[in-house]
Amino acid sequence: MSEEESLTSTIEARKAEFRKSAPPEKIAAYADGIEAVVKAQTVEKAVQAGAKAPDFALPDASGAEVRLSEILAEGPVVL
Repeated sequence: MSEEESLTSTIEARKAEFRKSAPPEKIAAYADGIEAVVKAQTVEKAVQAGAKAPDFALPDASGAEVRLSEILAEGPVVL
């Protein structure tokens, strides 16, 4: 079994358990949330692997500002 198949099996098992044990209003809220994501095309609009990210700055663990462009100068970055 591949890693992807294993993950898919795990997700399906958890969804089945949720449907068995969750109250109907929670199941309905979950379904509504999934429908909203589908209607908004959230997945289709998401940044895809390999896309170029805009430059930005954030504080590092010690509070110093770090820019993406500076880190990219050192090599590839995974976000």
